Amino acid sequence: MNGTKSTRLGFQKKNLSFSKFDTYKQCPKQFWYQHVLNALPENQEQSALYKGSTFHEIVEDSAKRQKEGNTDDTAKLFSELQTKWDPKKYLTSSVQKEQQDRKSLTPALESYQKWSSSNPNEIVALELPFTTYIGGFKVNGVIDRLEKTPEGEYVVIDYKTGGKKKKVDARNSPQLNLYALALKENPDYGKLPVKAIFFYVEKPEGEQLFEYEVEAEKVEEVKGILEGYVAAIQEKEFDATPEMFTCKWCQYSDICEEAM
Repeated sequence: MNGTKSTRLGFQKKNLSFSKFDTYKQCPKQFWYQHVLNALPENQEQSALYKGSTFHEIVEDSAKRQKEGNTDDTAKLFSELQTKWDPKKYLTSSVQKEQQDRKSLTPALESYQKWSSSNPNEIVALELPFTTYIGGFKVNGVIDRLEKTPEGEYVVIDYKTGGKKKKVDARNSPQLNLYALALKENPDYGKLPVKAIFFYVEKPEGEQLFEYEVEAEKVEEVKGILEGYVAAIQEKEFDATPEMFTCKWCQYSDICEEAM
């Protein structure tokens, strides 16, 4: 693909999301395979996102009940997991993988319940959809949880399953800064949140919350970085940036000639 920019297919859509930005950041060629060619990965597992989506569904339902004055205990959350879990989502995976994922959600839900029951903030919105514009492209997304502090300030929270050993830099996160920008541009809220948080529910206790006191300058800086990605996408800049770790987990490594 190198040196053939003018003849490549381009990204025809005018809408993006954080996940698409993240894919482009990891490797522009991966973005090209996934969002320009719409290629179906040979090694894609149907279970890839199921664990995370199940966790999100359970805690969203629990938070809705909490807003109505009904706080769940861990037994209720475990019961919800038992009811919602569908082993059929793992037909292309091993039995061990299905059991491992299901069991891993028990301590994750326990961590959520412990945090939620001691959280003094008011729940304002759950799974809050937003639309903003970056470089002329529409960017859609969903904020897992929006809270209001006793002082009347907003806090945005994004839940993460997995990532036990991942190094997290909340302040420079494109995702959290994009969410902060979207909240400010939403007429229902109209200002930046005071804080943005990643909640890694599977990390050890005491190491799960990655908080960022939102800075307007940092939000604008990250917006500029995302605008740079948009410009590069429009210029059909889809050259691979192979790295051992990135290629190891890339769903297109089997067909990419530049994979390490």
